[in-house]
Amino acid sequence: MKRGLVLVEGQTEERFVNECLGPHLLAKGLALVPTIVKTKRAVGGAHFKGGVTGYGQVRRDLGLLLHDTHASVITTLLDYYALPADFPGMVDRPSGGPAQRVAHVEAHWAAAVGDTRFLPHLALHEFEAWVFAAPSCLEPWMFDDDSNVVTAIAAVAAAYHTPEDIDEGFLTAPSRRLCNAFAGYQKTLHGPIAVAAIGIERIRARCPHFARWLDRLEAIAAS
Repeated sequence: MKRGLVLVEGQTEERFVNECLGPHLLAKGLALVPTIVKTKRAVGGAHFKGGVTGYGQVRRDLGLLLHDTHASVITTLLDYYALPADFPGMVDRPSGGPAQRVAHVEAHWAAAVGDTRFLPHLALHEFEAWVFAAPSCLEPWMFDDDSNVVTAIAAVAAAYHTPEDIDEGFLTAPSRRLCNAFAGYQKTLHGPIAVAAIGIERIRARCPHFARWLDRLEAIAAS
């Protein structure tokens, strides 16, 4: 059994790894262990977790994971949306579609880290995009029994070629669209429930960037 470490943005992503991605890869021979980015270290030793405010905090926590010589892969699950400008590759992103732009950032990040075990991954544009991967799998009970929410999610999904094409505007990012559809949306509650109902394979089928990441993790498991 191989071991992988994944640095995640917050509790939502941690749940996704523990409840969806982890079991999928465990069955293929790769055990994933998530670690939430620490946003602050208090003098007394307490740690505050969740959210990315700068590359420094990620570089620090990633460095700790890279010291684990028993890990076959060290990867990440952070949102591309609102990624701080000091991340490698952010300031000179090429023009073009989001897939090319996020690939540019990931490639520069990998080069900056310089460890062959490091597999950077940024969710395009954020975790909530995966909720739009298969609206037919969603049920009103997931959103306080409001069937209009599922209808609204389906309408947004139908307007884009893939969920990863839903843009990164402040008012139009996937999370904002979910909040517009359902005022009571809570990322750590409703997001994991919806994504679990959709499932890994449907997300893979609709989200090419996610699919490439999953393919590489599966290849590591099989190697």
